[in-house]
Amino acid sequence: MRQGSLAQLFTLCAGALCGCGPALSSPLPADSRPRAESAPLSPPREPAALADLDDPSPPVSQGPEEEVHEVELHNETEQTWTMVVFQILPQTPPADSVSWQQATAPRKGRGYVSYRAGYDVVIASFIDTPGGGLYRSTQTLSAPPGTAWNVVFKDGVQQLEPAGTTAAGQIRMTNLSGRLSSMGVGQSGAASSYRRNVAGNVSVQFVMSPSRWVGLFESAVSGQVVSRDTASVGPLELRFPEGHRRATLTASLDHESVKLTLEYGDIGE
Repeated sequence: MRQGSLAQLFTLCAGALCGCGPALSSPLPADSRPRAESAPLSPPREPAALADLDDPSPPVSQGPEEEVHEVELHNETEQTWTMVVFQILPQTPPADSVSWQQATAPRKGRGYVSYRAGYDVVIASFIDTPGGGLYRSTQTLSAPPGTAWNVVFKDGVQQLEPAGTTAAGQIRMTNLSGRLSSMGVGQSGAASSYRRNVAGNVSVQFVMSPSRWVGLFESAVSGQVVSRDTASVGPLELRFPEGHRRATLTASLDHESVKLTLEYGDIGE
């Protein structure tokens, strides 16, 4: 089964690492000025020209944004599983990781996700549910690393506005809406990490060098809070060797446990 394509490229920390993860097994079932909560804000730039001062538009994204990566689940067990791909950002304090890409495969069946490069900024409403909570995005905009964004209250709703630039490899979001805001980042048009209920006049610096993980869940939906501890089986870290853009996750029975293995190849193999 193949789901709709969603896109993304490993740009900073996962693109050129080699090898695959080990097999794992699991039993079957206010201050008026913004202040940074994560990485320190970059110093102000020296103005180079009036156009630079007047144009808050984000810089053009760099990199081969059309390159596709795929992850396919081969479910060789007698149970239906949902494969979840999620990201972990190197943040302090940590951001919430959510189900970013997911596909469900029946017993002896297959599931599939794909993604291209391209980062995003996201705002969402947070729903407190058993198991960690659920984020439902209300606005998603393309946002290359190095850009800054404000959350404002306009036309009766929170929304995102570009606010210039920030440190290379990072995205800064500042809540100027006068209300609590759950805001985050993602890739390929889907959110991957959030900071929950950020107070007014507070900035969050997202470090865009995530590690990527894939595991099995009994069920999962997009935006559901997940972690390495909540996976039913696994997870394994996705590390695409250079020149490889396709990963195959195989779930098989090992006595009374489910074992995961990862193999890498190129699309079309």
